[in-house]
Amino acid sequence: MKGTGSTFKKLVFVGEYMHSVGRYIVAQGRADAVPRIGATVFDKYGRRLGVVTDVFGPVRSPFLTLKGNKAQQYFARGSDLLGKVSR
Repeated sequence: MKGTGSTFKKLVFVGEYMHSVGRYIVAQGRADAVPRIGATVFDKYGRRLGVVTDVFGPVRSPFLTLKGNKAQQYFARGSDLLGKVSR
């Protein structure tokens, strides 16, 4: 897997597992690293876990819903993050 190493170096921490609701996972996100809907999420080793299906809640403390495999922490590519939010 030639591209895995370079992808792993560019991953940004985007949230932590909170709980599951049906087949979805809810994670507490970070205000400074919000992934776009449809972004692929990875574990801390760079393995693909699933995709972001929704971002909701307050701007300062967003929540993410994910469809895929459970992990304690979630990471995304820097290119899959939303830009700065104006307040």
